[in-house]
Amino acid sequence: MTKHNHSAIVVAVILHQVIGFLWYSDFLFVHQWMAGLGKKPSDFDMSNPAPFIADIVGWFFASYFISWLVQRAEILSFNQSLGLAVLLWVGVALPLLAPHYLFAGIHTSVLLIDAMNALVQLAATCGLLAVWRKR
Repeated sequence: MTKHNHSAIVVAVILHQVIGFLWYSDFLFVHQWMAGLGKKPSDFDMSNPAPFIADIVGWFFASYFISWLVQRAEILSFNQSLGLAVLLWVGVALPLLAPHYLFAGIHTSVLLIDAMNALVQLAATCGLLAVWRKR
């Protein structure tokens, strides 16, 4: 029987939002990301809640899946969780991202920024859910 730590999952989703906010901020990669897309800040409608809602809902689903996977694979340490994150990144995230970006002609700098964000997000989520398990 899978025992999800619902508190850890809520924290993982909040952590995902914090990492995303920092990743796509002036402190890190927003300027390179927008340049790669050929856009400027005024091109983005930050008042539209749909992308934020989709991201939050999607990461709830992803976090429950990762929680299940962590338990099924019997991942008990942070180091093991990093291995799982890399496997999910190489086996799921990159094969989903790369063809869409490349077929759409999106600059590889955007792919690199988004792909590395996915790796950091997966590592944070896998690590948190592996270490903070419901016993």
